[in-house]
Amino acid sequence: MLKLALVLLLAALAAAARAETAPRNWHVFLVAADRAEPVFDNAVDRLSALFKSRYGIAAERFTSRRQRPDGKHDATWQDISRVALARRMAPGDACLFYFTSHGDEGGLYMARHRSLLPPEDLARLLDRACGRRPTVVVVSACHSGTFLRPALTTDNRVILTAARADRSSFGCSFKEQLSVYDRCFLDSWGASASWTTLHGTIAACVSAAEQARNYRPPSEPQAFFGRLVRTLPVSLAKRS
Repeated sequence: MLKLALVLLLAALAAAARAETAPRNWHVFLVAADRAEPVFDNAVDRLSALFKSRYGIAAERFTSRRQRPDGKHDATWQDISRVALARRMAPGDACLFYFTSHGDEGGLYMARHRSLLPPEDLARLLDRACGRRPTVVVVSACHSGTFLRPALTTDNRVILTAARADRSSFGCSFKEQLSVYDRCFLDSWGASASWTTLHGTIAACVSAAEQARNYRPPSEPQAFFGRLVRTLPVSLAKRS
């Protein structure tokens, strides 16, 4: 009986600790930064639908399409900054930015600007919009490991990237509905309690998909977990 009571007490303490680290509210920004293939907007739309149905979150969606659908913003750096900075964030809130596009070792391709978004520019926006709040950044693009730079890898941030800085990611094609990484992110959502374990699940999914399709060399998704957010729950549910 004593052993059972101890187990129950430890479980209760662990649950309380998770509750303390869970943000009160998530502010979500989903950016399809290129329009060369439909996979990018497809990912944004499916992520938006997932977060809306599961958590009631109305994500801010950005598109690079010339004909912008209703309910979306233009995927320009000006619009992304304007929308993010306009959000009123309470001290207990958190941020999630998801970018999907092409990229190289200099950064993420922004079709509306015909140029790259450098990691340092993204870091400056996060500093202004989210401050020291828990912040998750997902960069789904070739060479996206380049975003694991000191300006971004602070102790309040989780950074997930689709590939090593010197590797391509796969699946950006008119024949596909989603890129490999975006599909694995969506398929893996809900199967992990923390962002650390989610990254592992996504990486395993990506590796299996690449082997099945003979994509080489492997993209090897990369990640960073700041000291303050290593146990940050994956759930975007609001905390009362």
